[in-house]
Amino acid sequence: MLFLFTACPSLFAQNYYDFKLSVTPYTGILNTSIKEVLYYDGNFGSDKNEKCSELVWEIKNEFLAGIDFSADYRHFNFFASGDFLVPVECGKMYDSDWNTQNVKVSYSINEIHILNGARFKTGMGYYFVPKKNAAVKPVVFFDYAYYSLKACNGYGWYGNSSWTTDGKEHAWYDEEAHYFPDGKYKLASVFYTSHGISLFTGCDFLFNVSEKVNAFFGMYIAPVSFLYAKDFHSGNNSNTWEDYVLNICRNFGFEAKAEYNFTKHLTGVFSAKGNIFLLTKGDDYLNGYISEQKCAAGCEDLSVTLGAKLNIF
Repeated sequence: MLFLFTACPSLFAQNYYDFKLSVTPYTGILNTSIKEVLYYDGNFGSDKNEKCSELVWEIKNEFLAGIDFSADYRHFNFFASGDFLVPVECGKMYDSDWNTQNVKVSYSINEIHILNGARFKTGMGYYFVPKKNAAVKPVVFFDYAYYSLKACNGYGWYGNSSWTTDGKEHAWYDEEAHYFPDGKYKLASVFYTSHGISLFTGCDFLFNVSEKVNAFFGMYIAPVSFLYAKDFHSGNNSNTWEDYVLNICRNFGFEAKAEYNFTKHLTGVFSAKGNIFLLTKGDDYLNGYISEQKCAAGCEDLSVTLGAKLNIF
């Protein structure tokens, strides 16, 4: 799309913009589902395509606050934004394990506590103006996301033979499965940390609905993304898993925005942003050593924010 626009400049009017600068403080809520999967290694008759463990972190209605910067010079637009998560209890983590016969033998539910979290984005775009009240802007930008979470105060059912009432392996929902906490033992806490960086490209579509109202919609794809995730399971048999995942063209984003111009220098902004990082396999390290088992990671998130844009120039 960028190539076509560049190759055919005569299709668009040559309206040049003066220098513009705006700053937008905002606040909102975030809903995220983060998935970690560990597969069997193929030994002892196991299938490498079957998962043996899965952790799903469901963050619900987490508060965030941030700031957005935007600068225009003629047809060029430069932008940057960053926000952070408020450290609170927010959501549930679901932990599941399967045996080699693909029977789920354990299932637990844990509270999520946000320890830290931040997201940053910076990039540039170029305006093309096919009509006076509309514009198309191809963009390219880097995106970084960091999460630090703790899962604790869990309860669940274990059908492993070492815990069942008859010493045999059972599904987690069978009556022979053992329930935790049981007064003597409780489920260990899990600590999760991730760093994700992506290079996105895509296109924004801007519309002047009226003198007071502007609308905006953007669609993006990341040709390349990299995710590093680490989770530490505390307890007597503590272990640390580290996942390295390279995602090629399986990471998508979108943004929709509505603006209302109260005055020349003050604009109200309502925005919804989403991201889908499709489940992608990668390499797994156990306690610092590469494992024969493969891992996978995926994420879906949606944030809704409300801000006040200060149009400085």
